[in-house]
Amino acid sequence: ENIVDILNRKSTGESHYKASCRFDEDHQVWVPELVVRTHGVDYKYQVSYDFLNSKEYGRIASLSETLDQLLDEGAYVKRGERTQKVETFEQALNWLVKESMRGVSRQRYKGLGEMNP
Repeated sequence: ENIVDILNRKSTGESHYKASCRFDEDHQVWVPELVVRTHGVDYKYQVSYDFLNSKEYGRIASLSETLDQLLDEGAYVKRGERTQKVETFEQALNWLVKESMRGVSRQRYKGLGEMNP
């Protein structure tokens, strides 16, 4: 599954994602771009060649590789007496957040424009 499929699956329906590559004439390489359609308007986000060759991106890529290697087969998360088998850090985080909300009620407060005089 690629990142665009994940974004579209997790979207609330207000946005649709599409990815493509564009040719960077200055550097003679292909670079990725993302188009987000929200309420019928397309917003284009281009990843620059300079970013892809930056130290910051190198650190992000290195961290991603490190995290992928940390979870072994059979990894699990434990909170109190409950445990959950996980394959990714995303699954672990989502489960922990869900568990932390058990027994908690959330209340929505009205904004100033919704209050009765």
